[in-house]
Amino acid sequence: MKILMTTRAAGDVWKHTVELVRQLGALGCETTIAVVSGELGEDARLDAARLTNVDLRVSPYASDLRRGRNAHAAREWLERLAEESGPDLLHANDCSSATARVPVPILLVVHECGAAAPATARSRSRGPSHQVVVAALERAERIVAPTSACLAATLMRYPEADVDGRDCVIHPGIDAGRRLGVKEPIGDGCRSEVFASTASHEPFGYDVLEAALGGRALVLGDVPSRRELWDGAAIFVDPNDERALARVLERLRADPSEARLRGEAARSRAFRYSARTMALAYVEAYAAMLDEHLVAVSW
Repeated sequence: MKILMTTRAAGDVWKHTVELVRQLGALGCETTIAVVSGELGEDARLDAARLTNVDLRVSPYASDLRRGRNAHAAREWLERLAEESGPDLLHANDCSSATARVPVPILLVVHECGAAAPATARSRSRGPSHQVVVAALERAERIVAPTSACLAATLMRYPEADVDGRDCVIHPGIDAGRRLGVKEPIGDGCRSEVFASTASHEPFGYDVLEAALGGRALVLGDVPSRRELWDGAAIFVDPNDERALARVLERLRADPSEARLRGEAARSRAFRYSARTMALAYVEAYAAMLDEHLVAVSW
């Protein structure tokens, strides 16, 4: 199977791309990675160099697209790349790419519960327009979200988009044997057993998963996506209540045994989210999408 996959050059979308493509290569898939947004740094290039069955391409408009410029030219570049690489399908990790005119089925991944986050002047200037998101949701043969909460929030914000049962949830995953850079521990230079993150609109959070794999107790903002993934394996606080967060952190620092027990619970939960399981779910989605496309073409 040949896949054309768009991605951003950094952050969780890049980590997701690397983890997924590594596993897809092991399953015999060939992937062309098209970086359509952001600057590809040295670390990212090293990540890509370690992958097998991969052709890495960087859009000349990647930096511009992140600033909300040259979207039309960026789509034309992607369409030419699709013609050149001859994929079986387009795996779009962004809405703009999912509106490209390509002769193959499209799988769109909605990475951000930001689809349900309050829009700001800055986000509107950099992100895709409402119309582009609706067009992407209606164009894609499959719409994938990292959590059920993220999917529900997206569909609620764009009710005019008729997805007609084409949506599904595939939890992102990580290869525990190749953990991607766990963040530096908090604390006074010594390794902390606690990881805190009160982000309000992060649908998955590879930093949380990495910390959990490291056996660190999780203190997370109480938002639907985080509850869905980590309920029973993390302590939840109101993301806007700094005092509540401080009290929980102080309690865990004062009681290392509780921190260790909660870290063990987090680590046990983290093994549910494996890169292999994620890749197999995507391959299943690809195959179903290609079968449906074949039937549609035959008609």
